[in-house]
Amino acid sequence: MTAADAAARAAQPAEDAAELVRDRVSPDWDEPAVPTDITVYDAVAPALGEAFRRAGADDRLLYGFVDHAVTTLYLGSSTGLRLRHVQPTGHFACTAKDAALTRSAWVGVATRDFTDIDPLALDDELARRLSWSTRRVDLPAGRYDTILPPTAVADLMIDAYWYAGARDAWEGQSVYSRRPSGTRLGDRIARTGVHLYSDPAHEALACCPFTVVAASDSERSVFDNGLPLDRTDWIRDGGADLARPDAADGGDDRPAGDAVRRQPGAVGRRRHRHRRRPGRRHRARAAADLSVVHPRGRPAEPAADRADP
Repeated sequence: MTAADAAARAAQPAEDAAELVRDRVSPDWDEPAVPTDITVYDAVAPALGEAFRRAGADDRLLYGFVDHAVTTLYLGSSTGLRLRHVQPTGHFACTAKDAALTRSAWVGVATRDFTDIDPLALDDELARRLSWSTRRVDLPAGRYDTILPPTAVADLMIDAYWYAGARDAWEGQSVYSRRPSGTRLGDRIARTGVHLYSDPAHEALACCPFTVVAASDSERSVFDNGLPLDRTDWIRDGGADLARPDAADGGDDRPAGDAVRRQPGAVGRRRHRHRRRPGRRHRARAAADLSVVHPRGRPAEPAADRADP
């Protein structure tokens, strides 16, 4: 027995210890990893060239990038997990500036394979946004009502999604905390009809349909690796919903677990609320399973359209 084995046997059980998920097998487990290649840009590259030529003729400068990756994930365990998922992830980002470099505008779009990206339409949008800044109005410091485009609204909603953890809220570590104790679970934080949700099966936002956790934290548990994921509401009809690791919610009387059970709006959802809290450079990809729906039923541009410029 090695020193590491001895230390593991002598250690106390993990706080979130639970039975591991068993005997789930993907039919394509034995398939090799899926690559990407330059042909993914076959349609978008010529259109990009035309967009640059058009911008030059209009005395505008364009800066930006496109990238594409295909990640093949294999999740296996000694309890019979043999799960595989292939995730194509692409991104188009472009900034436009006027010739004097005094005004700028930005657009970004997420994609799986660039077949749904129209660089000329995005260049039109950049020209439109750049034109907004031709009129300047100086205002004193203060609070003003502002009209935001859907992508800006999605930007603001991303943090609302990332930090909606019940345990952090109960322990007073997030905006969802209620002083002196408790959470804002179920509180009205948006107008009636607003929904913020994750759904790995959403056609435009498809992502890994099972839980993958490298290390436990206040929102995730390694003992939940392999749990199936489905749609999860984060803001349901304007009310807040929160997440906590399912394995840690073992029916005991810890306050964080009680907070979820006592408050309305979380019934039947804790098991499916596992997500990464990535560093800044990974945030655009991690947001790929997020969607915002307006009160009138019109889908906003996905939060995945956002990346850190």
